[in-house]
Amino acid sequence: MPKSSEARKLEHLSSSINHERFDGTMKTCPFITGDLYEGRKILGISMAKTGYGWNYSLVVEGDDTHVRTRFTFSDKHDLIFTKPLAPAASRLNKDIEMKLPNNAV
Repeated sequence: MPKSSEARKLEHLSSSINHERFDGTMKTCPFITGDLYEGRKILGISMAKTGYGWNYSLVVEGDDTHVRTRFTFSDKHDLIFTKPLAPAASRLNKDIEMKLPNNAV
């Protein structure tokens, strides 16, 4: 397993494939809705300008093992933030069943 600094360098190298910086338009965004990101379908894309420049976020669908997640990228296409948006459906159903009385199911 590589050290975290080595892993970060590899991540940066793989994200530097896009030489054109993101400028807040879909023309410079390397993804479109419906594409796959890490094997999961992209449900939506949002863009925002911050004090550090433009960034874009991908909302990808969840499945049994992953939750719906937002991935935020900088204008250099580096991953800067990841946030789970909802619990996985199967996990949520199991939690609800555990809280119900036995005869209510």
